[in-house]
Amino acid sequence: MEILPSLLSFIDSKIRTFKRKISDAAENPNDVAEQIAGNLPATIDETISDPSNFVGGGAGTLISRNAKTWNNPRYIEAVKMKVKGVSNAEIWAKTGTWLDTPDMIPRQEISDLGMTLRNPRGWKPSAVIPGAEYQQGQLDQLMIHPELTKAYPELLKDAFSKLSKKAGDAKKGMFDEARPAVYAHAHDDDDVLKVLAHEIQHYVQSKENFARGGNPSAVLKGDIPEADAVFQAWRDKLIKAGHDPAKAIDKAAYEAYYNLAGEAEARATASRLYLNDEERRSLPPWKTLMGDISVPYDKLIVRFGGDKSAK
Repeated sequence: MEILPSLLSFIDSKIRTFKRKISDAAENPNDVAEQIAGNLPATIDETISDPSNFVGGGAGTLISRNAKTWNNPRYIEAVKMKVKGVSNAEIWAKTGTWLDTPDMIPRQEISDLGMTLRNPRGWKPSAVIPGAEYQQGQLDQLMIHPELTKAYPELLKDAFSKLSKKAGDAKKGMFDEARPAVYAHAHDDDDVLKVLAHEIQHYVQSKENFARGGNPSAVLKGDIPEADAVFQAWRDKLIKAGHDPAKAIDKAAYEAYYNLAGEAEARATASRLYLNDEERRSLPPWKTLMGDISVPYDKLIVRFGGDKSAK
């Protein structure tokens, strides 16, 4: 029974650490922003692509305690291991549980390997986008995802979705939390699934109250105050470096959006889409995430709720 005080102490320390991070960001926003903006690339004159193009290339959706398939014994085992000083990588390999997440909400992972389009031949010519094809309806009518359905039985039934594709087009997507609805566009079926994996992770974020994503427009409008310091630091640095002010503002908004914890998580989900169980165990999700961002994952921008759409 001695483990209980240790567990409570561990949980309390995580809460205090998280509060301290939020406090530091509030009291010293410029310091936090400079840590992020300090990773300014040597050249930034490249074209700023649609941010929703940045979904990855190839184990699963991250879930938490509201999921029917959440493995609580594994979670308890993970906490006990953490209290004993076991490394995060060892904890993940043995329990499949990630404790030190950016928002301090524990995660486990379900496989996306069974995720497919329900009707690969169900594409219809689009009257809106010349040369494109589309499908639309409730999400469970458009795709099959056995593990996600086990975890959140009503999730796919509750969401409307419109999928579209056109040869040569970049990946784009959006999750509308208010409706809810999931939109995905890409150049072929495979990339449509990758966009869906990204947007469905945003959907799960809303169910679990994970740190949310967002979009650059919301950053520009000031609707994501948690990102203001990062946006301003990037904007000022780019303008000082001689970049066109309008482009600097767009790039700064993109960088703030890109470093939202919810966006980094959704990109990691898409990039782990085709990993098998063994590959997932050997490659923890934070390593996938860290390979995609310009800052340590504990410096990602954490926001909860707020804007109801994410790309």
